[in-house]
Amino acid sequence: MFFVVNKIAESFQLECYKLNITTTEQKPTQGIGNAKNILRLCSFIPFIGILANVGFVVCWIIHWVKVNEYRNLIISNRTDTILDAEKGIFHQ
Repeated sequence: MFFVVNKIAESFQLECYKLNITTTEQKPTQGIGNAKNILRLCSFIPFIGILANVGFVVCWIIHWVKVNEYRNLIISNRTDTILDAEKGIFHQ
């Protein structure tokens, strides 16, 4: 999941750059996504696991809310630009 979180963050970074969208983070969603993954790993540690599971669920929700926010931001700021994710899927 670390690779998935990092690739999603890199994708958002590139799309924001292409569309001239300024962001507060260099790689949006990466920090909270990696925190979510680390908490998931910590959930297997005895005694700490219960708190780590609660933290994981909270971070998971925050991560996907942020992913959705950036997705909507990118969609609302594009004009006729074909996003990298759409190349080869919707157009040939």
